Amino acid sequence: MTEFLTNMNEFASWLCSHEFDIVGLPGTCFHCPLAQWLSEQAGGVWGVDDHFYGTASRAHWQWRTLPRWAALFVSRIERRAFRPVTGDEALLALAEVELALTSFQREISDSPDISQGQAPVFSSSRL
Repeated sequence: MTEFLTNMNEFASWLCSHEFDIVGLPGTCFHCPLAQWLSEQAGGVWGVDDHFYGTASRAHWQWRTLPRWAALFVSRIERRAFRPVTGDEALLALAEVELALTSFQREISDSPDISQGQAPVFSSSRL
């Protein structure tokens, strides 16, 4: 089930190919852009709810946890809840997620060595 969510670039490509099309309705479990993409890739009806995803035929407690990038995307795109979004609008939200993740990775690599007793300082406002 997770093979579709291992790489956000595949989702980005799908959004680019639907640049001017309505790709979903954020704030709705089975119609948000990520759920629409999963449904198209895997077949069937897929849903995304908070930090979880799965098929409509499974109980919610059987759904799996979204990867970090996907959970951040859902959080960002739901700022536009209950309003149809185009591929271009969703791609902008995904780009914000990629920037936040890249900045966070850079902070980790630039942080002091924890083994020397120095605690890293992170700017959580970017995530």
